[in-house]
Amino acid sequence: MTSGTDPDPDPDPTANRLYARYDEAFVSMIQSKGVESITISPDQSGFRTRTSGAEVYKGTVNGTEVFLIDARPEQQKYQNNRVRDLVQLAKAAVRLGVSIPTPVILRDGWVLKAFDGDLVTKFTKREWEGIMKKLNQEQFLWDCAKLYVLGHNDVSPVNILLQEDGSYRVIDLQAMNHPFRAGIQDIRSFGRTWMRWNLPPEAYHEMEHYAVALANYIDETNLLNPYLTEQVTQNINAISKHLPLIESNQLQATQNSLELDTDVVPPEDVVSPVLHEHEESVATILGDGRDG
Repeated sequence: MTSGTDPDPDPDPTANRLYARYDEAFVSMIQSKGVESITISPDQSGFRTRTSGAEVYKGTVNGTEVFLIDARPEQQKYQNNRVRDLVQLAKAAVRLGVSIPTPVILRDGWVLKAFDGDLVTKFTKREWEGIMKKLNQEQFLWDCAKLYVLGHNDVSPVNILLQEDGSYRVIDLQAMNHPFRAGIQDIRSFGRTWMRWNLPPEAYHEMEHYAVALANYIDETNLLNPYLTEQVTQNINAISKHLPLIESNQLQATQNSLELDTDVVPPEDVVSPVLHEHEESVATILGDGRDG
């Protein structure tokens, strides 16, 4: 999902925060023009992502490159309330400030503003070493913890776009709402990134501590109540009960020193413009008559 567009702007790139900022101007532009203003690129039949039945289409709106994720095929693959659950968790990811491309959320999918990044395989060894020096590893670990709680089962290198300045975005939201799995043996997801990015082993255990802190925070504050699914509620309980696999007094002290409601989770007014769910269906954009 590479593009020539600018990355999402950050009004204060020096701020000491561990959450993403989204492009409110992009969201407002689509709200004012309507989702029907999105034009799907010619000959785009939609391609499937690796871990889901959702289909992805490339398009543009007012000169901005976008990707439309049609979650409707997920319903046939998983049954139950899969599509509705994914839409709710897309909003939960925004509420937690996960580093994803700026989304416009529909009732059966979402539109993502294209992020000008590449997969790890596109960089030379020297470029990659430079990226790793600039990457905010702590923010990345918190993003992994947030996605861990939300049941994302494929935070692997093929689903992360990076820029040379260390900026990154996770792009496969439709991989959420899966059961919690303890330990780095979940090789399909976090383990692959740890190995491919050559992150230190202790970073994984740090992420587990963060996941526990986040799960407890969500449970105590009811932060995600409007967006919780049955599966993620189970994940929150399981993470609090079974993690961390390795205790660390040092990590516990670091964890306790953070203010989750200011350092890790964005204030509600920062993300509220993006949390709005549009009533339109993906069918409004694709014109395929399969409404909902």
